[in-house]
Amino acid sequence: MSLILSSCAIKWKGHNKSKPKKLTEKELSSNSKLKKSNNWADEYYKETTFIIKKPIVKESYKQLVKICKGNEFSLIFDYQSKTPKPVKFKGDQITVLTKSGFSKKLYLTKGACRELSLFKSKIKKEGENFRKSIKQMNLMYIYNKGTYLTRLEFNTAYKGVDFIIE
Repeated sequence: MSLILSSCAIKWKGHNKSKPKKLTEKELSSNSKLKKSNNWADEYYKETTFIIKKPIVKESYKQLVKICKGNEFSLIFDYQSKTPKPVKFKGDQITVLTKSGFSKKLYLTKGACRELSLFKSKIKKEGENFRKSIKQMNLMYIYNKGTYLTRLEFNTAYKGVDFIIE
């Protein structure tokens, strides 16, 4: 009578238990504006958004250019605790108003800052300023942390064409 024993190791594909990359202490400390906290709202909300139709930007062209050239920071906090977005926000806030009296200070990305500056500029050459008016802004609002522009929509000089920045 013979007895044969054998063994083999199997590695299942698609069953990766690796943990998501955590931010280093340096990455967390480099952002003085937003840090993960034990904010009471963390467990209450998935998302809070203001949708502002036909907003008015209080800042002038020169003020916007100065903000656009200023410091930036990464958004490392939202209610879903996502990793930082690659697009950074400007360090200084702008103020948006509505005719109904609503007013809000908000942070915006460098791209949105550029587009708002172009909108506010006095360039009138054909094709250089096709942004006619601000149609809508979507603002992510995080309790005790701030308000952030996530979507900007312009009415353009061309009928039926909107220009959207996210």
